[in-house]
Amino acid sequence: SKTPEITLFLNPIANSYERFGKFDAPKYVSWSHQNHAQLIRFPAATCDRLRVELRSPDPSTNPYLAFALIIAAGLDGVENGLQLPPSVDVDLRKAGTGVTETLEQLPGSLNQAIDVAEGSSFVRNTIGEELLAKFLAVKKVEAADFAAAVDKAVFYRQRFFDVI
Repeated sequence: SKTPEITLFLNPIANSYERFGKFDAPKYVSWSHQNHAQLIRFPAATCDRLRVELRSPDPSTNPYLAFALIIAAGLDGVENGLQLPPSVDVDLRKAGTGVTETLEQLPGSLNQAIDVAEGSSFVRNTIGEELLAKFLAVKKVEAADFAAAVDKAVFYRQRFFDVI
């Protein structure tokens, strides 16, 4: 799955990672037909209509970058004949380690997402070296500022809601 590699773009702020694994937000790379806690969900189909939900992106994403990377990841899977792993039809928030230890996790923090994206040739080839370098530079500053913040709530308020 390319999802861990593109998570920085689907979840671009430090706050994005606080919801992973809570409520119905995914923490693992997995899929199911009905379970809302999975990364990918294929809701019940009727006739020949089928839809797919990618459940990790949050509203802070840049939709142009997100869609470009999601589409490229899908095409990569088709072009390389990747097979869908078995579905995980359990509530992963309550599942034991016997289930979860076999699953790949999404990055658990902004810093982890930066590291994974920075090392991804897929991301680099999809969005280009220059855009990736600029995006990473901005996100590294934000991650450092977040790490240095004593009060995370004040950080969020000042960074994202105070008008200059």
